[in-house]
Amino acid sequence: MQQFFKAAQRLSGLPRTVPFTRSQQVDLFKYTSGRWLYNEEEQTAMRYVEFDVDEIQHVACAAVGAKRCVSLKKLGEGSYNKVFVLNFDNGMEAIVRFPTALAGAPFFTTASEVATLEFVREVLGIHAPRVFAWNADATAGSVGAEYIIMEKLSGVESHNRWLHIAKAPQVFPLLDGVFDIERKFECAPFSQIGSLYFRDDVPADLRDRPLFRPDSLPGHDPELLRKLDAVKEKYRVGPIADRQWWRSERAQIIYDHGPWPDMGSFILAAVNSEHTWITLHASQHLSPRCRRFPFDNPATHLKLLDMLALAIPHIIPPHILTTPTLWHADLSHSNLLVAEKGPAEIRGLIDWQHSTIAPYCMQATFPSLFTYDGGLIDIPHGRVPPKLPSHVSTLSSEQQELYRVHLKLAMRHKVYEQKIVEENEKRNIACAMPFGAELALLPYRVLRSWSDSPVLLRQALMDLQNVWDKFAHEDTQCPIHFTDDEVRNHEQEFQQYNKYQTSITSLDDKLENEFSRAMTALKEREANWDDRAHGGSFPYKDGSFSFFLS
Repeated sequence: MQQFFKAAQRLSGLPRTVPFTRSQQVDLFKYTSGRWLYNEEEQTAMRYVEFDVDEIQHVACAAVGAKRCVSLKKLGEGSYNKVFVLNFDNGMEAIVRFPTALAGAPFFTTASEVATLEFVREVLGIHAPRVFAWNADATAGSVGAEYIIMEKLSGVESHNRWLHIAKAPQVFPLLDGVFDIERKFECAPFSQIGSLYFRDDVPADLRDRPLFRPDSLPGHDPELLRKLDAVKEKYRVGPIADRQWWRSERAQIIYDHGPWPDMGSFILAAVNSEHTWITLHASQHLSPRCRRFPFDNPATHLKLLDMLALAIPHIIPPHILTTPTLWHADLSHSNLLVAEKGPAEIRGLIDWQHSTIAPYCMQATFPSLFTYDGGLIDIPHGRVPPKLPSHVSTLSSEQQELYRVHLKLAMRHKVYEQKIVEENEKRNIACAMPFGAELALLPYRVLRSWSDSPVLLRQALMDLQNVWDKFAHEDTQCPIHFTDDEVRNHEQEFQQYNKYQTSITSLDDKLENEFSRAMTALKEREANWDDRAHGGSFPYKDGSFSFFLS
């Protein structure tokens, strides 16, 4: 019947499609951008997305007002999405994106991204792609997969220009543009912590909850107030779209995915989620495939989680720093599009997948795309600009040029830092909080403590214990306690953890990009690998730990 239907479409002049053989279609479905050195069968299976190639073209044609699609090409693919670019007979161009099985919760991941895209465009005035059509239910519709068909924005990824922009008038539009975007994030006073959806896409029991906190609406900005009022029934806060909350068994209904009323509830939900998962499933996930550093047993993990649960009520910052705030999940050079030439003016911000509404102090951290961590230039405190070390004049011309590039990046870090200090007092306070960076990472540390080892979570608890008097609420007893033996054991494990990470980085640096040569080098390295000397077992063999599969 489907064949007759498509034949009738062709005869009647309805949208036509670019033909693909079955072999060509499989290349669209599978991951073709690289190979894996280990666990390849599992990795490729998790990135395989099958869909009706003709039908997505029909849907796209209808969405952009075209009669036929003249080209469909794979533009890129990663762990979370497959991205295609479509061109049409009316001159239109569109992006089609399909989430993979690694992207997170079915339905919620796509539904939240679409709602977020529309909200930031129509309310906050951020240049994000316009959505032409979408489907968050793979079992509904004719395409057979979740998808978003959206506008293809102009510009180039900012990393293509970041190192080559030489003059301040060219780089400042980029710095100022990101600062403006981040200021806009602060304008919407949401009522809960979670992710953003259209009202009809959240569970029924959430649809009557208010979108915004009435006591925090911006009375000083009538135009913004009008925009917020216009959409207060269109959107709702629903379950969090961050994939870490939905990994493996964590997608089951017994786990709390939000939304949550406040920061304390949010962090405690992460603790309870990992506590429940370890209690129910840890005994079945003891293999190297599931755990990178099998130092500790479940009881050790649960003890750390219990310790954190006791501390949570005492470490929540003042309300002004914890207001639920929408933020882009990955504000990086790869997602920031800028003008191809001249001043690096921002053309758009893409990839809003996994965006969350979370406590302000956990969102408004220093942006990674401007963070200088090259190690050659010191970032001084206060208004003092970075400068070249005194010994640079004794180096070769090539080494001096390297230092000048690092100085340029350090200067940009400092400029952005000073913009925060001088133009955004609330954010400056949040960035300057003792334990602030660790606090922002706490849910992540908790939710991955079994897979990635409890070392970093334990280190965070020890750091919190050390700054308790400066950070925690006044006159509260610190519930975090470690014996001398526990501290010594942790120091040994932390040293081993860092040694292993360094060994893996060194291994990566020595592997070539060409697959067969990389595999040959890998076998040689494995044959000479010393577990004790490198801090852990050889990391790249079938059955070993993988971040995306754990």
